[in-house]
Amino acid sequence: MCTGATLRSIHYKFPPIALSSITNRVTGVMLSVGMSGVGYVSLTGDLAATIEALKAVPLVLPVFKFSMSFPIVYHTLGGFRHLWWDATCKNFSNEEMETSAKLLFGASGAASVVLAFVTF
Repeated sequence: MCTGATLRSIHYKFPPIALSSITNRVTGVMLSVGMSGVGYVSLTGDLAATIEALKAVPLVLPVFKFSMSFPIVYHTLGGFRHLWWDATCKNFSNEEMETSAKLLFGASGAASVVLAFVTF
């Protein structure tokens, strides 16, 4: 039988490197689905009216913009990181990869928050 202490403890915790890899794959799928959705709305509906409807609700717009910008920023920065690794064969120690994963999450989140609140 499980005790309270056992239930509260985490038996296995994904390392940042694994989370970074999983997030890169998930953002790639999100980009594919998102682009397909935008293409579908463009072909069958009125994309401009859809965008204006999102702008009509002030609290929804930043959340929507963040959800659109995070996959783009994260996947792009992750791609640059992989290009760096492929070109130089550097930064492959566990510590360096963990640091780069944390930096990737932080930079992507920060850039996405800025993009969510910028109005063009």
